Amino acid sequence: MTTLSEPLTLGSGAVLPNRIAKAAMEELLAVPGQLPGDALFTLYRRMAAGGAGLLLTGHVMIDRRAVAQPGDVVLGRVRKVVGSLGCSWCVVMS
Repeated sequence: MTTLSEPLTLGSGAVLPNRIAKAAMEELLAVPGQLPGDALFTLYRRMAAGGAGLLLTGHVMIDRRAVAQPGDVVLGRVRKVVGSLGCSWCVVMS
């Protein structure tokens, strides 16, 4: 029988260290400009340290016209700042 602590190989070949996942949720932690900020980075670092094999983000927009809440993160603009904020977001999320 498979247990939650066993690794899981995805169809892409990526291997998750276990079968525990954090479901997508709306964090509402955007900083002014609807960008990811320290509170969101800290949240995901803490969740990652908790040992889940997969963390799914939720409610991250790629177009500001699709924003549902003032605290939503919009990554459409991050492409323009890849050398700073965009890179930090990728490191936290990878």
